[in-house]
Amino acid sequence: AGTNFSEVNQTPPPGDAAYVFDGTVGDVDQYRYPITGPVGSYLIKGIQHSLDCKLDAAGSHGICSQIGAQSGPTQAVTVTYHMAVTPWDNNPVTGLAWQPTDFAATFLGPKIVT
Repeated sequence: AGTNFSEVNQTPPPGDAAYVFDGTVGDVDQYRYPITGPVGSYLIKGIQHSLDCKLDAAGSHGICSQIGAQSGPTQAVTVTYHMAVTPWDNNPVTGLAWQPTDFAATFLGPKIVT
């Protein structure tokens, strides 16, 4: 029960008691982030999107990071918890270095690939 954000943001994490579930290939759980950080001019050298996932269905499945319309590499989901990490040196939507305003202008989320 609860929204995606409340499910993934529970403290302490509920383990297998509650989770964000989606088994439909092509679906993306979309999250928009507010502009954060110190006021002023600074350089964002890159971001890292980490997905902690566990397979709870039969067959093989894959997941990837999704930023706007751009997907990261597909990573297999296993029957034990696995951290799928995708670094993004530049914003794949603009092709340019990350700006603080990028986080409010596009979404970042996990995408079900297979």
